[in-house]
Amino acid sequence: MKEMLKFLFSQFARYRWQMTAIFSLMIVMLAFQVTFSYSFKYLIDEILTPASYDKLTLFLVILVSGAIFASAAELLMDYMLIKTGIRMQDELRYRVFGQLQILPESYYRRTSPSSVTTRLSTDLNTMHATFLALVGFISSILGLIFSLTILYTMNRWFFWMILIGLPFCFIIPKLMNKPTLAATDLYKTQENFNALVLDRLHFHQIIRAFGLFAWERKRMISMTDEVAPMGLRAQFMRGLLAKSVSITLLILNVVIIAVGAYLTKYDLLTVGVLASFQSFYLRISSYASSLNRYFPQFVQADLSWGRLRKVILSQPGNPEELKVTEVEVTLGVGEAENKARRDAELKASSFTRELELEKVSFGYLDSVNSISGITLTIPQGTHVAIVGSSGSGKSTLVNLLMRFDEPNVGRLRLDGADAREVPLDIYRKLFAFVPQEVLLFHTSIRENIRFGRLTATDDEVETAAMQADIHEWVTAQPGGYEFKVGEGGRNLSGGQRQRVALARAFVRLPDILLLDEATSALDPVGEEAIYNSILGIADSASLQVAHDEGAATGAVAGTIISVTHRLRTIKHADRIYVIHKGELAGGGTHEELLESSEIYRRMWSKQDGFVISEDGTSADVTLERLRQIPLFSTLDEGTLGDIQQALVTERVNSGRTIMKQGEEGNRFYILVRGQVEVLQQSEGEESRRLAVLEDGDYFGEMALLKAIPRTATIRALTPSTLLTMHRELFQKAIENSPQLKRQLEIGYEERILTHR
Repeated sequence: MKEMLKFLFSQFARYRWQMTAIFSLMIVMLAFQVTFSYSFKYLIDEILTPASYDKLTLFLVILVSGAIFASAAELLMDYMLIKTGIRMQDELRYRVFGQLQILPESYYRRTSPSSVTTRLSTDLNTMHATFLALVGFISSILGLIFSLTILYTMNRWFFWMILIGLPFCFIIPKLMNKPTLAATDLYKTQENFNALVLDRLHFHQIIRAFGLFAWERKRMISMTDEVAPMGLRAQFMRGLLAKSVSITLLILNVVIIAVGAYLTKYDLLTVGVLASFQSFYLRISSYASSLNRYFPQFVQADLSWGRLRKVILSQPGNPEELKVTEVEVTLGVGEAENKARRDAELKASSFTRELELEKVSFGYLDSVNSISGITLTIPQGTHVAIVGSSGSGKSTLVNLLMRFDEPNVGRLRLDGADAREVPLDIYRKLFAFVPQEVLLFHTSIRENIRFGRLTATDDEVETAAMQADIHEWVTAQPGGYEFKVGEGGRNLSGGQRQRVALARAFVRLPDILLLDEATSALDPVGEEAIYNSILGIADSASLQVAHDEGAATGAVAGTIISVTHRLRTIKHADRIYVIHKGELAGGGTHEELLESSEIYRRMWSKQDGFVISEDGTSADVTLERLRQIPLFSTLDEGTLGDIQQALVTERVNSGRTIMKQGEEGNRFYILVRGQVEVLQQSEGEESRRLAVLEDGDYFGEMALLKAIPRTATIRALTPSTLLTMHRELFQKAIENSPQLKRQLEIGYEERILTHR
């Protein structure tokens, strides 16, 4: 509570002139309220009782004039307060949003989206409401002081009765403070509801695909059952809290009126004083009730400020995230700092030699490294590929190259200098980044492409779209380049989203083009066309450094970094680095690695031997590749040929369930192209990912021999092409060789024993 109030009072100091005016108007309003209550004494005792009606007109004119003036002051005060409160909220929003922009990737990995949206919506609204409430709280305190002071001069009996009775209005809520903590428990649980609703909105296709309706409903029922008792208790205690104050005030009022009546009967009190006191008492009761009403608001704000403060005080992933040139100029950064920054910008404005990782290690957890001791060099003007299987550490390298994370050990060097010496926004101007998971903004295609370089002209946007081979499709849509992509790009297919992301990268005119599985959603022809376009742009020296307005622009040979698991697309790269279990397992050209790297050779062998049609709708596999599958390794040429003929191509879209845990297996699958995840769910628990399978992997081979339940669920992560075979066709292919069938069954039994 202390930190929350400290922040709010600091805002009073920040907007001191506005708050001075607000409190001046508040004094005017309170002065009239006190004067109005006191006027009953004068009206009754000095005008009505002695029948001095000649004073009545002047009295009423003064009273009405005061009411008009006080009302105008109150309206102006409310306007200024609301305006100042909104400004405070906006600046706090800018501050929190700016901090969220520079927090490390690890923050978003461990924080649910609903929690982040709650910070920027519910918590900020709570702080705005509490800012207004604090002014109201101060107004009530001042009103009590003014009223009690005048009451003391009128009649000390009434003053002491109120002074003794009034504290009960605060003691009772204090005693009931502990039960109201149930409201806090309810509020904490509310975020779980938000997360569940967001799950329903974002993953409705997955929920349908996996048949999770019952599980989802069970979650909702469980959550509701958990919250219901807390909600009942919280609401009842809040109601009781409010009523306890009103009951206390009612009893106190009755006692005081009774005492006042007897005092008036024995001429110890005038009727005017009694009437004036009643007006004062109603006003004092209102102030006291307001004070009690504000306390829950402050408790709520303390929770909200705690969460906001945690975000604000969180360490950025890189302190350099704070250094944005335009903001620094606005805030008046010193000339020396600006000169140093301009020198750094000039130094890093072009990439001339090499980008280097030097003995770099990094882990998302302190105890576990995702990559260890990586040293590799990316010369300027070359095409470098980083390859490895899923989970090898490729994505971690991407995060380090983009400086989303910084190495725990080792250095990232740019032209020989420590990259941390280069302001982060300047460093990232060298890059155009195309992630595997394409993120598009809910606006037009034109604007989504232009986000790569905000100063790009319409012609440059359309040229980039042509290079990404999406221009013709865009112009065929309603509105052309003004066509809205929808939230997250939902109006576009996966391949179209990737092409827009590529166009966004091309229009940036970068020194370095970083592709992270950037063509995973494209068919083979589209993928080859895009890579040819990328290489053509690089070969023709069309990738340029984009400078700020007024700076020179020079053409340079483009540097391309392809991070992928698909080797066929990068076999012509100038240099290929192989990452395996977080370590560098080799480097060289495609031919050199086939000779020197067993890991690369296995990867190539696994992906080689497949033929896919240009549109990706049909596939075939060579007999040599089939024989690499252990189940088929002992089959004769004829039987293997029968199996080859029995394989059928199947295309699946991302998000589709290929096979489901618990269902009887009757098909075998070879993943020719794409990525799928292996999920397993224990009873009463959510599904957990066991592995990600990629080009050349296979699954479900046990189903060819026995009708057994599937032990896991397989779901497509990207559009995928598979070869499948039904158990009946396999059994038919081997039925002419009883001895072979028996060998396979023995092998099957041995594998079962191995997995137990």
